[in-house]
Parts: sequence; C-alpha cells; structure tokens
Amino acid sequence: NNTDTVIYGGAPYRGNTGKLYRSTNGGETWEYAGKMNNPSCIVQDGINEKGFYAPWGFGISYIEDMYANTFREIGADTGVEELCVTKLLSIPSENAPKLITLQHDLGVFYSERLDTMPVVPTPYFGKGVAADYCNSDMSAVVRAGFVENSVDGDSVIAVSRNYGRNYRQLSTWDKSIPIMDLAVSAGKGTSGNPTIMVAAAGDDGQRGIYRSEDMGASWTKTDG
Repeated sequence: NNTDTVIYGGAPYRGNTGKLYRSTNGGETWEYAGKMNNPSCIVQDGINEKGFYAPWGFGISYIEDMYANTFREIGADTGVEELCVTKLLSIPSENAPKLITLQHDLGVFYSERLDTMPVVPTPYFGKGVAADYCNSDMSAVVRAGFVENSVDGDSVIAVSRNYGRNYRQLSTWDKSIPIMDLAVSAGKGTSGNPTIMVAAAGDDGQRGIYRSEDMGASWTKTDG
C-alpha cells in the first residue's frame, strides 16, 4: 500500500549470492536489505503487508518484515525441487492458500501453510505460465500453462472458484495458440464477472490480446 516502497532482487552473478535492495523514496536511493539465493520473483504477503516471498534453492523464503532495519528470513522447504519459479501469488484473503507457486517445468502448486508440503491442484498440467485473481472476488483465480508431455505444446487455461485449490479447464480456448501472459480485472464488468485478458503469441492471425467477459465461456480477439 506504500507506493514509495520498492523492492529489487538481484540474481546471483559469478558465484555471488543474489541480493535484495529496498527503496523507501520511490527509487531515488537504495539500501541493502539482505541476501537470497535466487530472487527470481518477489511477491508481497497478502495478509502481512510487511512480509514478502521469494524463491530460494529448494523452497520459498519468507521475509517477515522487509521494512525493518533487520529482518528474519524463514526458509520453508516445499519438498519440490525448484527448477524455475515463474511467479508467486499471495491472495489477500484468510480463506485463500498461503501461497500459489507457478513453476516452468512442474506446473502449479499451492500451500495452505509454509511448513507443509505443497498440493497439486486438479486438473494437473505442466509448465505454469501465468496466474492472476480478481480483487473484488478473490475466490476467482485463473491460470494458464501447457499440457504435460505435449509434443506440440498444447496451451491450457483453467478457472478456479475456490482460491486456486482446484480448477475447471476451459474447452473454449484454442490449444494451438501459445499463451504468454494473462491478467484478471480488479473489478467485475456488466456481466457480473471479472474480465480475463490473455496475451498470445503464434502466427500472425493468432498473435494478439484475447478478452473474455464470461469467465472463459467465449473469447474476443482485440484489434491491433
């Protein structure tokens, strides 16, 4: 909620450990905030505004208070080898899992607590690409990825109505269109549903932004 606070993670370089830096004046000046193995992505704790998550080694590191002069890291072994974490999601609701993790090679997991093994939501598919939720209806989570062991890279979009614990795979998405990213609107449209926006690659006729106002029941490709 503090727009002047910016967190920056530097990746490991030439044998040096990755580092975290913090700015409290909108990026004008920076201070060293601690070291971390591989802060490839950082996300704020949805319940604790001072807390942040970042990948490390074989798990997720939780920083209880990023703004304090000294802070404590809590390593949480997820039991899943971190091959490439692409995104972390922390939904600001007491009803939601503590953390949703997208991994390039292993798909998507969620953790009810950081000290427990993660759960693979159903239906399972490998190579998690993107995930987002609706601020005004936090139970609505949308994720995208590719079918496990698919020789042609079939893309998949799935929708959850229970904070990402399980999903319904959408049959309306053309699996031949590669997905690069997606976003879910903060509010609801005139249909009473959040808007889903998908950035797609592929051929000239496929490449573009796709929009759904009915939770993926139908899609409209935007011009340009």
